[in-house]
Amino acid sequence: MIMRRFYWDFTGGQAAGTAEHFRRHVDEFIRREGLDGCVTGTEGYSPLHHAAWCDTPDAHAEVVIRSLRPRRVFESPGPADRPPDEG
Repeated sequence: MIMRRFYWDFTGGQAAGTAEHFRRHVDEFIRREGLDGCVTGTEGYSPLHHAAWCDTPDAHAEVVIRSLRPRRVFESPGPADRPPDEG
């Protein structure tokens, strides 16, 4: 399954909190729109740069792009394509 990972970047001293806050809004949007198969999270690159992200099935990509206007996008392997955890 082809997935796309969308990113919204935040910078500054409150970047981590802002990214987490925005992720919660993305979760609300996903529930409200019934976009099955989406997964969200945050990543920190430095103390002053964090991002919220959303893995989205290709079928829902246009809705996310049009409504949430992500700043970056990458193709992401779908859940079936990911290697198993080596825990």
